[in-house]
Amino acid sequence: MFYFSTGPVGTNGPVLALESVGDDVYVGGVFTTAGNLSASNLARWNETDGWSTVRGGADAVVYALGSLQNEVQVG
Repeated sequence: MFYFSTGPVGTNGPVLALESVGDDVYVGGVFTTAGNLSASNLARWNETDGWSTVRGGADAVVYALGSLQNEVQVG
């Protein structure tokens, strides 16, 4: 378990899963913010754009992330 920090601000809680798809890194875990954005347990980091939300996040703790055909799978 670790806190994901890229740039000045990362997540405000532990990251339990990482997955990269193209230039994006998806993080999942137990957090409510990523950077200065509200992010419910799921967020995306891109070096060009910084943090962004992912379709409203996840309603539960994210323990696993995977990718299939360039789409992120959440578990």
